[in-house]
Amino acid sequence: MTSITSQFSWVLSSSSSVLVANDKSNNVRHANFSQIPSWFSLKSSPPSLRTNPNKQGEVENLHLISLTKQGKLREVHEFIERMDTEGISINTQSYEYLFKMCGTLRALSDGRLFHNRLQGFSNSNRFIDNCILQMYCDCKSFTAAERFFDKMVDRDLLSWATIISAYTKEGHTDEAVRLLLHILDLGIKPNSSIFSTLIMSFTDPSLLDLGKQIHSQLIRNEFAADISVETLISKMYVKCGWLDGAEVSINKMTRKNVVACTRLMVGYTQAARHSDAMSLFAKMISQGVELDEFVFSIVLKACAALGDLYTGRQIHSVCIKLGLKSEVSVGTPLVEFYNKCARFDAAHRAFETI
Repeated sequence: MTSITSQFSWVLSSSSSVLVANDKSNNVRHANFSQIPSWFSLKSSPPSLRTNPNKQGEVENLHLISLTKQGKLREVHEFIERMDTEGISINTQSYEYLFKMCGTLRALSDGRLFHNRLQGFSNSNRFIDNCILQMYCDCKSFTAAERFFDKMVDRDLLSWATIISAYTKEGHTDEAVRLLLHILDLGIKPNSSIFSTLIMSFTDPSLLDLGKQIHSQLIRNEFAADISVETLISKMYVKCGWLDGAEVSINKMTRKNVVACTRLMVGYTQAARHSDAMSLFAKMISQGVELDEFVFSIVLKACAALGDLYTGRQIHSVCIKLGLKSEVSVGTPLVEFYNKCARFDAAHRAFETI
């Protein structure tokens, strides 16, 4: 059987000669390149030309990566068999793409085959181990993921973050928190990514106490001052229904964040605390927080609920100056505001501008 390497060398050499021969013509510009077969589909057995010697299977591994990126797992398995016949090893980069694609396609059986294959060799390392762990998590095989995680000799923060993130995404918050506490018991300092992943999973009032514990850990590990973390903390408290805690968190921000403030305003209006929403809006103005149309839409809803015609008209004037009156996000609550205040002519005029 002609070797894979020989076939690749022949293709590369032949392609090079064709291009040189046509260098002085324009024929190549009009060639239908889609008719060129892939390396894998070549059935001929050309002579071996060693003008470009293959170093440690580089060409084969590049082709393997190409097949993997296309999601052609059946062709991947067939090509690996040919590599085995030629005694060519799969390198670390190829394994990285193999496990990533198996995770993307949720191809658990294929991922297990590649994992089992790798166990028979000595080229596994922490980087590849993390790829395997991610693959099991992406395939939602948490039993296999945790079993593999427990056997990992050389874990790093990415290893912990991967499995914690997988648990939180699937709603297994208790397991994720258990792993975090285990990290702390081991004396390992988690990074902000691990904390952020957990915080984002606390979206129910029943998880408020856990959220407070994570917040205290953030303060101890000096991550609480990070603007992105501060924003997530305030969001967590709003989601868990503790609006006062969200307000305290926002007040501690060195630089007020419009996203965090807007989210709290929404929380206030949903809890019928419209006066608090108006007070927060006033603070945002006095502290120079950049406003957007969504903020004005919330304030207009609060004005409608309070029947505050004076403030609502002021907001309307500001929206006109900013060119927002025709925006649906502002125009619709503006119409509702005037209707609530029994100013039907103004409501009609506002409707006409949308």
